[in-house]
Amino acid sequence: LSGGVDSSAIASLASRCANGNVKTFNISFDETEFDEAPYARAVASALGTDHAELRLTGADLLRRLPAARLCRLPISARRASFRDLLTEAPAAVSRGRP
Repeated sequence: LSGGVDSSAIASLASRCANGNVKTFNISFDETEFDEAPYARAVASALGTDHAELRLTGADLLRRLPAARLCRLPISARRASFRDLLTEAPAAVSRGRP
């Protein structure tokens, strides 16, 4: 969830179809000009979703998803790498990491 029109509309429709039982997440960065977390948080709050956030620094991103390595992987392996990163978001929130 970015908090933008597209992801907000999809989250809203999903929330209506699922009777409010929707999980959303946002991956944000330390660079404030790219940080959409406040918007995503506001939409998640308005929709009552179970929302998780993961904040990454540039170094975190490079360490976790080296672009050169990912570009050389088959698509199925890329999906697995992104899935691993996304499953960290709820765990990071439950450990109290922003």
